[in-house]
Amino acid sequence: MKSSATTANATPLRGGYAPGLARATISFVSLARTATADTGRRQRHMGFLGFLRPASIIVRLLLPAAVAAAGFSLPAAADEIYLSENDAPTAVFPDADRFERHDMTASPELHELISRRSGRVQPSYWEASYPVFSAWKEGKLLGRAVIVEEVGKHRNITFIVGVSPDSSVAGVAIMTYREAYGAEVRSRRFLAQYRGKGNDDPLMPGRDIRYISGATLSFQAIGRGIRKAIAVADTVAAQATGQETGDESSE
Repeated sequence: MKSSATTANATPLRGGYAPGLARATISFVSLARTATADTGRRQRHMGFLGFLRPASIIVRLLLPAAVAAAGFSLPAAADEIYLSENDAPTAVFPDADRFERHDMTASPELHELISRRSGRVQPSYWEASYPVFSAWKEGKLLGRAVIVEEVGKHRNITFIVGVSPDSSVAGVAIMTYREAYGAEVRSRRFLAQYRGKGNDDPLMPGRDIRYISGATLSFQAIGRGIRKAIAVADTVAAQATGQETGDESSE
């Protein structure tokens, strides 16, 4: 699925741009020397490391500004891709012997259903459609796997949710993680906590999901995405059986 995340344009710090960067770096180093000269003299009794400490602090503060003055931007963190779209359905339904894909359009009616089920904490609605994979084994429907995206702290997380016919979670797997922190959410041990849960569960860290420091927003994003995926899977199920999708759906 094509990601809707935007990546900041970054000018590479490589050979052809060295002169401009060098001039900016020289300017910033001169400023750092002036700012630290008196401090260095006062701290000579502390030895060489005592002199370097204030200088290193100023370097960390001024280097980004020097790079920006030269017309550069620091590159964004690379996307961590763990599962392709072709491999993702198997991650949540490993016993399936075949999958059928159905792209579910993100209609106003579907958004209304998702909103109603999500309650106070609303998910994102930027996807134009949701890839849905019906999982089968020996002619029996195991459930449906839905690919969704939700924003963690700054950037979106792409993951797949397996939804059983009774609308409970069969499995969750991270496909692409773009945040700088909170990558613990991609571990199988952590994601196993969601199995068997459904719309009536909090799906919140510190309540029914184990809390890990530094990943709270990523956990919340997973919970919002799960509710969205269940609503999508229930809508597909209702269409397949010719039923109306309400607050509670079953196949």
